[in-house]
Amino acid sequence: MNSQQKFTAIGAVITACLFSSLMGAAFFQAHVEDPHFSSLSGSFIRVIANFILVMILTFSYRHRPQLLFSPRKHKSLWTWGLFGALTVTTYFAAIHLIGSGMTAFLGASSGIFIAGLSAPLARQHTPPIMWLAILGSIGGMFLLCSSVSLNESWLGVS
Repeated sequence: MNSQQKFTAIGAVITACLFSSLMGAAFFQAHVEDPHFSSLSGSFIRVIANFILVMILTFSYRHRPQLLFSPRKHKSLWTWGLFGALTVTTYFAAIHLIGSGMTAFLGASSGIFIAGLSAPLARQHTPPIMWLAILGSIGGMFLLCSSVSLNESWLGVS
């Protein structure tokens, strides 16, 4: 990958993060306006919007990309889709429960899990210093989550 491609990839990831933040803020606003709006409703609306966008992009290209895949051959894509749907649904449920700020911050911690699971699942070598960083990050997430309720301590309700 050359430097131009890396720059483009970094820009795409930053743009995706911005869009994800806007998505979370919009869902939080929808919940403020209608407290009975469920995370499943938000997920359904997102699926419909994704479908429409994919159809527009697919049919607007002069040379349409071929959507060639076999459900039996590409089982990992179905797993990716399933976990993607679960991710969005639980993300929207978390926004409903703890607000958009903490949800976005904790959602950004997915890199910790990716790094931790890369060794056993993808058989990638993880240096010992990275394991230390992963454990420290998990400790930080624990401290952040334990501060959600200021009336409770680790020993019980104060």
